[in-house]
Amino acid sequence: MNEFEYRCSLNKNQYELVHEMINKDFVEKLQINYYYDTPDLFFDQQNTTVRIRQIEGLLKGTIKVHDTDNASRSIEESFGVETLPNVIRCGSKKLVCYGQMITERKTWNMHKGITLMLDKNYYLGTVDYILELEYPQIFQEDADKIIKKLTKELGICFTKDNKSKRFFHLLKHIQEGSRNGIDIKYIEKH
Repeated sequence: MNEFEYRCSLNKNQYELVHEMINKDFVEKLQINYYYDTPDLFFDQQNTTVRIRQIEGLLKGTIKVHDTDNASRSIEESFGVETLPNVIRCGSKKLVCYGQMITERKTWNMHKGITLMLDKNYYLGTVDYILELEYPQIFQEDADKIIKKLTKELGICFTKDNKSKRFFHLLKHIQEGSRNGIDIKYIEKH
């Protein structure tokens, strides 16, 4: 399944401003993504996410290949899981769980299948804020107009980094810091 979305990084003030601007018809859900990869982080290096997402006690596995030429496009394939495993096999590769990202997601169905999502993410001792605009490809033009208006009004920037990329980037930073004796503390992006 193809997925199209724009992602914009927000600071805490921008997050609160967007929430106030669109404080209507939000559907709120808590989701937890558990991220898996090989010991050498093979899938992360291939711009592929292997995760199990938990929403309201239900688990769904996903392998998501991110398009390197078009950051707003990815291809997703799902797999079923009954329990949360410590290890997953993908072909001949053995993947282990590196951690989780807890997301407080507020979703607003705008129109024509275009959905705005406001995320507050907790992972590896940090908090970040993201605005996502998900849309069917046939409404690319409408999505372009909406995201241009939002970025101009709020002064926000696009980010190519999806959730798993941000997770694994911070994980590598923490691992390198601990090898160098650096004490990494809790961070909240303002």
